[in-house]
Amino acid sequence: MLQSLAARRRVPILGKIRLGERRENQAGKEFPVNVPYFVLDDAPGVAEVYGEKPASIEIVFPTNDMEAVTPSAFRWFSAGRKDKGGNPIGGKRICQGNGALELPDGTFQPGVATWYDRSRKPPEDEIISIDAVAGRCSRVCWGDRCVDAKDEKGYPKCRMGMQLFVILPRVSFDGVFQIDTTSRNSMPQIHDQLVFMQNGPRGGFAWIPFRLYKKEIPVNPVDPRTGETVPGTQQIIALEVWEKEFDRLYGADTKKALQQLKGSAQQFLPSPDEIEATTMEDNYPMLEAGEAELAATVETKVNDAKGIANDPEILSAFAEYGKVVMNKQLSEKDRMLLIRKKEGSPDLKAAVLESIARGIDEHKKKAQAKHAAKETAKTSTPPPAKPQAEPQAAPPQQPAVQANPSTPQPDEDGII
Repeated sequence: MLQSLAARRRVPILGKIRLGERRENQAGKEFPVNVPYFVLDDAPGVAEVYGEKPASIEIVFPTNDMEAVTPSAFRWFSAGRKDKGGNPIGGKRICQGNGALELPDGTFQPGVATWYDRSRKPPEDEIISIDAVAGRCSRVCWGDRCVDAKDEKGYPKCRMGMQLFVILPRVSFDGVFQIDTTSRNSMPQIHDQLVFMQNGPRGGFAWIPFRLYKKEIPVNPVDPRTGETVPGTQQIIALEVWEKEFDRLYGADTKKALQQLKGSAQQFLPSPDEIEATTMEDNYPMLEAGEAELAATVETKVNDAKGIANDPEILSAFAEYGKVVMNKQLSEKDRMLLIRKKEGSPDLKAAVLESIARGIDEHKKKAQAKHAAKETAKTSTPPPAKPQAEPQAAPPQQPAVQANPSTPQPDEDGII
C-alpha cells in the first residue's frame, strides 16, 4: 500500500447543510438568499430525521480543537458559473487570509494571505514571498481594509467565512456534515460560546450535544451606492447547549454511542490543507438580508436597462434625439445614462420613449419660439421720428473710447 494512503486518516464529509437557497432575478441571474430553515438538498439522510425544512438540528463537535471544527478565514472567489448541463458550480479561489487585528491604539496589524490566482499578481508592495513551484504567493492581509476587498460597485469581493464540521448523532456517526456561514452575526456567537465552554468548568465542548438553530434578528445593511441604511432582518445560526434535553429526548443509547466515539475522532478530522481548500457555499457568498435583495434589485435594473438599450424602437428614438437635440449621435454610455434615469418606472421602455419624445418636443418648441422672436424683430415698425430741434452749436469733440474686447457684447437677439 502507498505510504501516503497508509498514513491517511480522514473522516468522510457526508454532506453539506446549507443556510440559503439560490433564486433567480428577472434577468435570470442566480443569487443566494438566506432562509429561516436549513436547506438539506446536499445532506443525505437528514431530511428523514428532521423533515424537509428544519429550523433546528442537534449536533456535536468531535474535538475541542476549534481550528479543526470551526476554521475561519477571509476568502475571495471568482464569480460562480454553470457547467455544461446548466448546473451552478463554484468559482475559482483567488485569495485567502486571516485578516487584520485591531490594536489598543486604534491601528491595525495585518495578517497573511495566500494568493492562488496564476493569471495575475497582487499589488507588488503587498507581496511577502513567492512560491514559483506551487504558482502562488503570500501577501499582506488587511481583511475588510484590503485594496481588493470590494468591487467597483462597493459590494464585498472578499468575505470572512466560517465552516462547521459536526456530527449529527440522530442521523449518522459515520462522518461529519459541513455547514458554512459568512454572517458577521453568526460567527462571533458560535465562537464565543465554544471559547467560554473551553475555558470554563467543563474544560471543553467536544461530544456535548448542542442545538444549532435559525434565529431572526434585525439588521441595517448599507447601500454602497447611496451610503444609506436599508432596514431588514437576518436569519443567523445560533448555538445553545442541549445536553439535558438531548438525554431526555433520545435516551441513554445515543449518549452511550457518543461516549464510545469520544477521543477517537481527533485524528480523523480533515487536515488543515483540506479544510483550506474546501469551498464556501460552492463559492457563492451568502448575502445578508436586505443586501441580497438590494444586490438583486440593482442587478435587475442594470440588466433591464441593457435589455432595452439595443431595442430597435429605442435606438430609432435616440437617433432622432441626437439629430434634433444634440446635433450628434449619442454614445452607448450616454444612452445607458438616460435610460437608467427612468429606473423604477413600471414600464421602463415606455418611460424612456416618452422621455425622449418629450425632450425632442420641448427642444422644437424652444427653437420655434426663438425663430419667431427673430422674425418679429425684423418686421416690426420702427417708432415715429422725433421732431427735429433747432440746430445747435456742436459740442467739443471728445476722443473716441474703444470698446473693451473682453466685455461681452449682446448678440443679435440681445442675449449676452
